[in-house]
Amino acid sequence: MLFTFAYAFPADRDKAVAKIGHSPKSMEYEPKAFAPGPFPLPDENAAWRFTLSDLAAIGVLAALARATGLMLVFALGGMNPVSLSLRTMVITVLFIVLRMKVRRFGTLALAALVGSMTSFLAMAQGIMTLPLLLASALIAELFITYAGRNRAWAVIAGCVLMGLMDKAASLCVIFLTVREETRMAWPLAILVMTSAAGDLLALAFAPRFIRELRHAGFING
Repeated sequence: MLFTFAYAFPADRDKAVAKIGHSPKSMEYEPKAFAPGPFPLPDENAAWRFTLSDLAAIGVLAALARATGLMLVFALGGMNPVSLSLRTMVITVLFIVLRMKVRRFGTLALAALVGSMTSFLAMAQGIMTLPLLLASALIAELFITYAGRNRAWAVIAGCVLMGLMDKAASLCVIFLTVREETRMAWPLAILVMTSAAGDLLALAFAPRFIRELRHAGFING
């Protein structure tokens, strides 16, 4: 009873504490930490979770890569070895910059999908090789994420590998389409192999782009 009145009135509480020498447990308040439920919220920094800014960067840079490549071909007089090599180099370098900017699994696949849609709307091409391009992007993502741990050299090598696998898939589609007259496939095969040289040129220019964009603050890490 003494403890009941002591809990209600501060003066009686002081008397109870003076009588027994310490504060009774019934009068002590111990705040309890908030215990989260069994299903915590997902981590926004998870490797598979894309934010709105990530999706915006993927859409803008992927469309910019395809549009820039298309303008280079038109500016340099159409489909020739120089324009194809420069076009492929610009696309690969921008894909490398994009993967360095958005370091999440699946970035290259989304960028390849956006780029293929852009090419289809602009020139009605790129749909037949889209499944093979997505497969190449997923293989490159596995290499970058698990073999290279998202390091810069792994991103460069993975994007170049994705470009080379895409060119190899294009060669397979060309020879499959004109398998009855393989002589018709050789001019197209030469153009594809010439454009593949642009992927190798990206190995030389991509580190400089990454270094400059790090100084500018566009790429973190």
